[in-house]
Amino acid sequence: MKQRQPEVPHEPLNLLADWISREQLASELGITADKAGPVSTAKPIVDLPVFYADIINSDRYLPVSAINNTVRDAMLGRGLVTAKRLRMRGIR
Repeated sequence: MKQRQPEVPHEPLNLLADWISREQLASELGITADKAGPVSTAKPIVDLPVFYADIINSDRYLPVSAINNTVRDAMLGRGLVTAKRLRMRGIR
């Protein structure tokens, strides 16, 4: 035996009334619909050479393809890493 589907309001006013009642209920419960989505609490990476130098100087995992020539040159130019350490980590 087939179950009967709930009736869907076909009139625009019924749809509007349903939406308003949901919004009022959410407001009463303190639930807000943030249209922008969830807010990230992560801090943005402002200085890539410093970020990657920290990883290179530690023993954390670092894919070789993560460091491009520009970041490598910036780290070396600022003295954040040594050429020997880059070679040890497989970065050319």
